[in-house]
Amino acid sequence: MLVRIGGASELSSHTYLNEVKHTKAITTKAIVELVVQETRSTLIFPSSFEALKIQIQVIGSAGSEYYYRASVLYKARNLITGMVKEQRCFILSQTGSITDTYLCSGDGAE
Repeated sequence: MLVRIGGASELSSHTYLNEVKHTKAITTKAIVELVVQETRSTLIFPSSFEALKIQIQVIGSAGSEYYYRASVLYKARNLITGMVKEQRCFILSQTGSITDTYLCSGDGAE
């Protein structure tokens, strides 16, 4: 499964997060909400966040430790160079717990 979302600048931060806590499986929409919220929480200026592309892939079966890989390509403001593009990657369990997150690329300042 691959999901692309382009130009999604405003996503509700809590709409589907409760769904994750109350079900065994997580929906694609809940993954998007979760990774956007997690990405925004790492930013100095969260209101400058603009999602450019979000991808989600199933990478394991129900019995595996890791189940989904998600990436968020976004633009946001930093203190030094203004707006920058970065890509943050996430590994999630089947129930939506983030098990790993890392900055997977940075394209520099605009």
